[in-house]
Amino acid sequence: MPQLPKFKNDEEAAVWFDTYDTAVYMDSMEEVEIDLRIPKSLHNQVRELASEEGFP
Repeated sequence: MPQLPKFKNDEEAAVWFDTYDTAVYMDSMEEVEIDLRIPKSLHNQVRELASEEGFP
């Protein structure tokens, strides 16, 4: 299983993720949870879009 490359900075990582298909790397990635403080209206929009796309 291939490993994700090490990146020098966020910009380098962004370019790489925009360029390559990450499907072959999914097994080496770990799921994480984050907490964000965002406006309630944005939260509702994100939940609605996620629901439309079949995300719980």
